[in-house]
Amino acid sequence: MAHGPRHAVGGSGTLESANLTGADLSGVDLFGVDLCHAHLSGATLTRADLSEADLTRSNLAGADLSAANLLRADLSEADITGANLAGANLTQAFLINANLTQANLTGALMGKRTVLFGARLIDARLTGARLTGANLSGADLSGADLADADLTKANLADACWNTATTWPEPDAGWITERSDRLRTGHYRIRGGPRSARDGAGSARHPAA
Repeated sequence: MAHGPRHAVGGSGTLESANLTGADLSGVDLFGVDLCHAHLSGATLTRADLSEADLTRSNLAGADLSAANLLRADLSEADITGANLAGANLTQAFLINANLTQANLTGALMGKRTVLFGARLIDARLTGARLTGANLSGADLSGADLADADLTKANLADACWNTATTWPEPDAGWITERSDRLRTGHYRIRGGPRSARDGAGSARHPAA
């Protein structure tokens, strides 16, 4: 599909290690651009096209990526702490070991083939996020708010959570039943086929 007219940044296709701290890149076309190790903390990337961009190990702390297109982007090991990704399209994106602590992912699209393996989602807001088929194995969801999120067919094997985590009501029961206690108030979800959804309400403490 052809990309519509947008402002473009650079012509070389690479902005590796560029210092774009606090830059206003709203609506900019960065399709497929190499932004590996780039400094984008506090930048405004609202509605920017970052599809297929390489953002591995970039610094996006506090950046505004609301409604950005990150289709098939690679954000592995990126620092996305406190960033705003509300309504962003993260379909088929790679966020392996990314730090999304306190990030806002409200209403974000993270469907099938979105990989959040080992991602840190501590105190992240995922209310209403679409995580259908997403890979969250090994992720840290301590304190995350997943109220009204869609976890249909999501892979939560070995994901960690705590008593401050809010699960969608249809999923709280089976997640609790499949979790092992690590220490007081902290749990890990066992792998294997998921149990049927059989409970509603906030997640309870699994049996010790």
